Amino acid sequence: MKILHIVPTYYPCLEAGGVVNAVYKLSKKQAEEGNDVSVFTTDSCIERMKLDKRYNVDIEGVKVYYFRNLSNSLKTKFLIDTPYPLPLKIRKEIKKYDIVHIHEHRHSLAIAASHYASKNNIPYVIQAHGSVLPFFQKEKLKEIFDKLWGFKILKNASKVFALTNVEKEQYLKMGVEEERIEIVPLGIDIEEYSKLPSKGNFREKYNISENDKLLLFIGRIHKIKGLDLLVNSLDVLNREYIKKMLKI
Repeated sequence: MKILHIVPTYYPCLEAGGVVNAVYKLSKKQAEEGNDVSVFTTDSCIERMKLDKRYNVDIEGVKVYYFRNLSNSLKTKFLIDTPYPLPLKIRKEIKKYDIVHIHEHRHSLAIAASHYASKNNIPYVIQAHGSVLPFFQKEKLKEIFDKLWGFKILKNASKVFALTNVEKEQYLKMGVEEERIEIVPLGIDIEEYSKLPSKGNFREKYNISENDKLLLFIGRIHKIKGLDLLVNSLDVLNREYIKKMLKI
């Protein structure tokens, strides 16, 4: 099967968050299973990626196309992608693929991909990765995007993938019919967890007794994760109950 993934940022920009890592591992696994897999993305990262080659770059069996964003600042500050060569490429190449997988949907890559996929009767699926509803940041801009393109992108998708039942409910609130929603949790590479440290190593390393409570946060350090809320919440908790520490 010929599969095209559409994502604003891709490997090696893993610092951009979990979506990049999820798409990287999914596309790599699909290629290992014998599929012909391509990724259309941009060159944006925290800083613009320095690339010796932009198109048809082999990343562990996956063909990656890094389209240049006109402005990396627009991407990093306002989440606005400007990959000017991409629409023409999609228009020319979309018929070669059996299915298009769009990751997140409020970006210009999704607009072009969904438009030309629908025009050429190529099925596409949407995976919002937790960004179904227009909340948290830039709500007004997201609402405007939805009125112009977002609702249409969701409406024309063959399927939408939800990670959990909570995300399924969010799709329903956006007007997606239940029969088009599939709950597909993120995959896990079990090999990465084949050699885990023995139980108790963490407590021993930081001199934490078995009776002490722990608050554990696993994730990147970014304001979108709400770490400020977590830290501030300690003021309203019983310090004897949350006795020891917060580990990040």
